[in-house]
Amino acid sequence: MKKLYCFLTACLAVASTAHSQNYCDFTSCLFWEEQAEPILGDTVIYAANEWSIDEWDNISCTFPVQQCENLRLEVYYPDLPAGEMRPLVVLIHGGAFISGSRAAFREQAKELARLGYVAATIDYRLCKRNNCLFLNWVTGILPPFDFICNLNFWSDFGQSAYVAVHDAHNAIRFLQEHAADYHIDPEAVIVGGHSAGGWTALHLAYLDQDESDSMPGGPGFKNLWGAFEPVDGIIGVFNMAGAFFDTTFIDADEDIPAFLVHGACDPVVCYDFDAPFHCNASYPAVHGCADLASRMHHLGHDYYLFTGIGMGHDVDPLSDIWYPELLR
Repeated sequence: MKKLYCFLTACLAVASTAHSQNYCDFTSCLFWEEQAEPILGDTVIYAANEWSIDEWDNISCTFPVQQCENLRLEVYYPDLPAGEMRPLVVLIHGGAFISGSRAAFREQAKELARLGYVAATIDYRLCKRNNCLFLNWVTGILPPFDFICNLNFWSDFGQSAYVAVHDAHNAIRFLQEHAADYHIDPEAVIVGGHSAGGWTALHLAYLDQDESDSMPGGPGFKNLWGAFEPVDGIIGVFNMAGAFFDTTFIDADEDIPAFLVHGACDPVVCYDFDAPFHCNASYPAVHGCADLASRMHHLGHDYYLFTGIGMGHDVDPLSDIWYPELLR
């Protein structure tokens, strides 16, 4: 296989910033306030910026059908001279689009910033509509698989996946628009995540609007939530135990290197080709990292695949092996 080199490198002190914001519109900021206090010793500073936006673009807020909520992201960045820029790493949490938050990757974001990168961990709108209203998403604990398998994939998970990609596009755009504040190189963005976050990262990198519209329910998602507003500057993607809807959506000209980590015995997201949660009767089959690696190999694109029999959905137990490869 081809190996993906030089995703991440360097070593510096860190500062962090947390934002609360609505990713749809950045032009109507009503207020912001800043608080600063030292954390993690003398070399790391925490600053909290609260943002409030007055409305969503072209969306009638009729919760629970629509979701209008301020979203938060946290940025961790080195203390650099004015004008010096570094690659941006965007971390996207998992949780089946039902649960989870940006806190899942907080420590990893701090570590990446210590290594000299700008790192952001983001929130996105979780599934709080249709059948998801009956899920206990507030606690952050997923319901049993047999209950999940009784949901409607496209109106529940499929729609939520679309919204997550939409929100992630807008989060990156927000960061690029504030590149000077955080020493971001807007043309060097790496996106990654675990499980649903990995799905989101992959579709950020490789999914076009027309491809999304070709999915069952796709045109309806666009009409309801608006078309994607893709960002430029994505130069790499890393996926931990996430899937991709259709590997043929990865086009020859989308030569974005991929770092793939996936257990061959994953009971949640199949390593090759199966339905999420193995809900075969009601969910479509999607492509795990084995199929993704095959597609990348077929196209001649750079990729790195780490897998193993005995590794499941949780990739952390073997991170002492694959994580150094990601940082090379």
